[in-house]
Amino acid sequence: MKASNLKEKLGSIVTSRKMIPVIILELVIFAFAIVGISRAFAAEDYWQLKVSDRLVGTVKTEKEANKILASLEKTYVESGAKDVKVNLKPHIELKHNYYGHMDKKPNVSDEKKIRKEFNSLTEENLLKVKTTQVLTKVKKVKHKVIKKTDSNVLLNTTVEKSSGSDGKKLVTIKQISTNDKVDNAEVVKTAVSEKCKDKVVLAGTAVKPASKGAASSSLGEEYSKKSGKAVANFALKFVGNPYKYGGESLTKGADCSGFVMAVYKHFGVLLPHGSIADQYLGKGVSLSEARPGDLICYGSHIGIYIGNNKLVHAMDEEHGITVSRIGYNGKPITTVRRIFG
Repeated sequence: MKASNLKEKLGSIVTSRKMIPVIILELVIFAFAIVGISRAFAAEDYWQLKVSDRLVGTVKTEKEANKILASLEKTYVESGAKDVKVNLKPHIELKHNYYGHMDKKPNVSDEKKIRKEFNSLTEENLLKVKTTQVLTKVKKVKHKVIKKTDSNVLLNTTVEKSSGSDGKKLVTIKQISTNDKVDNAEVVKTAVSEKCKDKVVLAGTAVKPASKGAASSSLGEEYSKKSGKAVANFALKFVGNPYKYGGESLTKGADCSGFVMAVYKHFGVLLPHGSIADQYLGKGVSLSEARPGDLICYGSHIGIYIGNNKLVHAMDEEHGITVSRIGYNGKPITTVRRIFG
């Protein structure tokens, strides 16, 4: 054999050996391609949920289809419901489809997507879900407020004798609904689970002179605060009315002590018509402790504290009944008196 032929033969063998890995790689790629194609065109079963001709969704198994259908039917069933009956019009049809090797397979829907399509059908009123269910609900029973008159409580003031509390009742109803709209709710049974307690309020009728050196009532701190605030609010109703020396009318005219006297008379407390005499009535408190309804005394002048360092008073003929800061006149406050203690 010639040297040139031998060299050519050896080169061919070497080249063939180098091509082996390439051939193997091509065979592997071809095998994967065959598997992919066979999967794409494999025979498979699918289940479709349809309303009339409208596709709601597609799943892979009958079990999954029935599970989703059961979930959709319970859309409007409330928690704890009994004797549940659901009727869909039109019905959601479960359709079994077989796809052969060469058929194009449908897209599979997840439950969220199917639920969205279901909601669209009900909103468009193309699907009516009639749900009948028996429900037991807890309802609040509002307590009553019972008012009684009491001669130990001052006129136009009130005292809470006993606080009230709401009760509860169990109401069993048979409810029929179409989609999310309740068509009928019939009460079939009611049972009280927790009794309510009525609130009792004593409305005062007492009228009596203000006490010297002591409060005109001893019905507690809450009564004192509430009644004092009521006094201040009542007094403010007459701001803008005229000042009249010696007057006692809240509408036609009053001087400073006449104004205070008339306001407190509305609440059953009889005060004298005199700013000096008023300084000895009720209970003395410091200015820092003053609260609405207290009397602010300047010696020859008097007013009713309303809070925020202000008082309402019959100032003079120019200003009438008005609101001022407690230091409006630069005069010292001689005492602060609390009528409701």
